[in-house]
Amino acid sequence: SSVVAVSVLARPAVPVISASGSLVFCEGDSVVLTSSLADSYLWNPSGNTGQSLTVIATETYFVEVFNSAGRSNTSASVTVTVNPNPAINLTGPTVACVNTSESFTTTNLSGMSYLWTVANATLTSGSVTNTIDVLFPDTGLASVEVIVSDLSITCFSQAEQTVIVLEAPQAYAGAD
Repeated sequence: SSVVAVSVLARPAVPVISASGSLVFCEGDSVVLTSSLADSYLWNPSGNTGQSLTVIATETYFVEVFNSAGRSNTSASVTVTVNPNPAINLTGPTVACVNTSESFTTTNLSGMSYLWTVANATLTSGSVTNTIDVLFPDTGLASVEVIVSDLSITCFSQAEQTVIVLEAPQAYAGAD
């Protein structure tokens, strides 16, 4: 009978993924996923080979880790959800006459809150609706800004419009 030596190559420990923040966030934000320590890494579905992965898209992620013997193990999956910001379109004049009131409107979306701010102008109606009226008491540059927030997921979008405020034209009917 002969003796046969058998080498058992151990697998690395099952990796654990930690997150730098919430796995549910708004478009434009990100979260960093980090694997527990190993010799090398392969993130799926991205193909990244670092210990950490910055995520900006909705997807289910997992990491496969390898030890120096080439053996591997795979983490549990982690699902990241990226919620969209509201799509808004601010409309209104870009030129106005001094001491006139103008209307500005943004997309009317269900379940949203509207916060309007004006500079070098006065908000005269509609501060929490999708339509406002603005009075321009002085010549020069003014601005109108709206922030639209989704009340259920706290994502928001912002839009601003600059308005040039001019003196009102003077009527001249000619000499008597």
